[in-house]
Amino acid sequence: MNRYIIILFILLALLTLFYEIEFKSEIANVIDGDTIKLKNNGYVRLLGINAPEKSQLFYNESKNRLKELLENKEIFFEKDREDKDKYGRLLRYVFANKTLVNLQLVREGYAKPYLLDDLKYKAKIENAWKECLQKKLNLCNFTETCNNLCIGLEYINWNAKGNDCENPNGEYIIFKNYCNISCDLTNWKLKDKENNTYIFPNFILRPFNKVIIYSGDGQNNEKELYWNKQGRCGAVWNNNCDGDIINLINSNGSLILIYSYKGFC
Repeated sequence: MNRYIIILFILLALLTLFYEIEFKSEIANVIDGDTIKLKNNGYVRLLGINAPEKSQLFYNESKNRLKELLENKEIFFEKDREDKDKYGRLLRYVFANKTLVNLQLVREGYAKPYLLDDLKYKAKIENAWKECLQKKLNLCNFTETCNNLCIGLEYINWNAKGNDCENPNGEYIIFKNYCNISCDLTNWKLKDKENNTYIFPNFILRPFNKVIIYSGDGQNNEKELYWNKQGRCGAVWNNNCDGDIINLINSNGSLILIYSYKGFC
């Protein structure tokens, strides 16, 4: 009996060690408002949010706020369905003591929702953004036009089942309007890195609604649009190792968002 108790304690100790390695760490540096460096030289990209880049409004404020939230706190990490991004950074929810930092940055207007799809904390992050919009905090005070704070990429399925050319509607991309205003996407352009271009028809994306753009043929409606790409193969998004680049451009020619990914290697 004593032997089994000893074995049980050993197993619990091993589980605790694994938990510490996987979910708890010390911060070496804050890179920007959504990326941190660990003392083991690893990097963590905060899941479900996107903070301003160096050339964008509120870059310094976002970075400094993340530092404040992490400073002198016990830091834990929680994983969702994906482990790393294409740059090798860990994709994690970050907890400072009991505060979910990803959520707090959105609530205070230092970051916006990003690639939420079916993430665990999707609803909480979206509600935090709505709360921020109501209070017009920081970034949320600049959402009166349909800019990159309003129109966001929620998901891309770049790998259709079976032969891509035979199943072009198996690949699709989802955009969402995260703001309180309707956005006229008429004549906006969606491009890949090979300059294949989809031009939006007369289309209004209502507040907090999403639109799915399929690569193949179909009948457009208020929730679904179809690329109807011509040529030998109707598929658009590359699934090879080089992946592809998504460019969304408004009717004035301004880049609203750019996103790149790697395919199968």
